[in-house]
Amino acid sequence: MPRTADLEQILQERIVAVMRCERGDLLLRAAEALLAGGVRIMEVTFTVPRAHHVLEQLAEKLGDRILLGAGTVLDVPTARTALLSGARFLVCPHLDPEIIQLGNQYDALVIPGAFTPTEVVTAWKCGSAAGEDLSGGFGRAGVHPGFTRSVAAGAVDAHGRSDLGDGGGLSESRSQCSGRRRGFGRSEGGGCR
Repeated sequence: MPRTADLEQILQERIVAVMRCERGDLLLRAAEALLAGGVRIMEVTFTVPRAHHVLEQLAEKLGDRILLGAGTVLDVPTARTALLSGARFLVCPHLDPEIIQLGNQYDALVIPGAFTPTEVVTAWKCGSAAGEDLSGGFGRAGVHPGFTRSVAAGAVDAHGRSDLGDGGGLSESRSQCSGRRRGFGRSEGGGCR
């Protein structure tokens, strides 16, 4: 499964270069420099003018050496354009079940923005392969990382207190946030239930 392998690569490498620029033509050189420096996961945001053309160029020139994604994906048409332009993963600042379903159809990883327990569980139920391990984290400025991990794990009490403590990072979050262990598993075929 490509999306599962892509998720594992992101979790293992833990660095995603988010690229945005007023001039998309500069991003190819930036991507080559990032690759030369050892960064192999790159995301082109759809705030970049003609982002789909930048994705096509990067996929053609570097596609066999990098994991390429598209960010700031706000709707299904943009998601489809990104995937057809060479993106292997999508990052959304919000939770849109239709984008997750499209990603599932293309076997592409979708990383939705999810903050509340409801949003995280909805992502799981819709079949987001990233639901157990990642969420876009948009709008989390000023929120303590321990709270974020606790929300994802369902370990926040009625007063907003966590029983997970302050330590750890992505791997700790991954080991503690399995939706299947909490009974939220994905539906067959990747659809929402």
